[in-house]
Amino acid sequence: MLWQDSFAVGIAEIDEQHQELFAQLEKLMDAAIGDPDHVAMEEIVIFLDQYTKDHFSGEEQRMVESQYPGYQDHKEMHREFIQELAYLKEELQSPSGKHPSLTNLIGFLSEWLIQHILDMDQQMGNYLIRHGMA
Repeated sequence: MLWQDSFAVGIAEIDEQHQELFAQLEKLMDAAIGDPDHVAMEEIVIFLDQYTKDHFSGEEQRMVESQYPGYQDHKEMHREFIQELAYLKEELQSPSGKHPSLTNLIGFLSEWLIQHILDMDQQMGNYLIRHGMA
């Protein structure tokens, strides 16, 4: 999953964070394909868990400060992503050792991120830029 310029929201800090999320999800997918490296996958998911929470918190703070009208819906979408990431972490740590759906779940997270950026984050970015909060 590679970053594309069309994903940019126009706010350098947010775009850089999004690029890091893409890079980590790509590493996660690479670790899951073929003979899965569960140790590497777990390390990446632990990183992603904290990184996304910090990233989402920063976005949400900007939305609150700017009185962004889509704040509640946007925050709810963030919560859903964090839940899916927690589910992935749980799957990786399950003692059964059966992880048939990991690549599907990683694919879902990747697609979710792309759609979220192209829709909600770009709307938020446009709003923040128009209101001098970039």
